[in-house]
Amino acid sequence: MRILQTLVDAEADSGTIVAHLQTPVFAEDTIQTLADRHYENILWMLTNFDKLLNGQKLELAVNKPTMRMSKEREAEMIDALAAYKTKHAVRN
Repeated sequence: MRILQTLVDAEADSGTIVAHLQTPVFAEDTIQTLADRHYENILWMLTNFDKLLNGQKLELAVNKPTMRMSKEREAEMIDALAAYKTKHAVRN
């Protein structure tokens, strides 16, 4: 699972990629353990964003936050995790 840190743009996820950070997926992961590890990586990237910019300055607009994903989409993601782990899990 990969996190892409991008420069902010007018459109969602369309800015210039600044950095990548891989989140390992383990065979014993649950949706919660994977989400927690991925979230920790996201927090690291956000708190170190200034270092990743290499001196570039941003002018950011503040928008309303988006809503949480639907329960149906969340269920689809949980169901898809087993297949993803079979294909991509890091073997110890």
